[in-house]
Amino acid sequence: MEFKNIIEGVKLLQRMILNRFSKSSILIRFIKKILNQNLMAPANMSKDEKIGFHKGSLATLSKEREELMRILQIVEQLMQMHIKELKDLGVDLAAQAKEGPKKLKDKKAIEDVLN
Repeated sequence: MEFKNIIEGVKLLQRMILNRFSKSSILIRFIKKILNQNLMAPANMSKDEKIGFHKGSLATLSKEREELMRILQIVEQLMQMHIKELKDLGVDLAAQAKEGPKKLKDKKAIEDVLN
């Protein structure tokens, strides 16, 4: 999947995560932080300064991505532990999944969650 620009990619990631995590989640706070950052170098910078700005941004975002992946791995491990415990207790998760997802009572629009 290709994106026209980084903002489009971040917004898609934001929608995907908002569908899976609560608004108090660290992932939501992370996305809000990224969206609030200035993504473009100031116009009055020289070419070398702009190159440095964008290289620095990529280095920072790369580290942020690594941290996000680490967080997701931890969440996945915790979920697997809970799944195992539920199976040990005799809960049939496959049967519950076939029944369909339960609707949230007051699911808010993405715009409401972000504000």
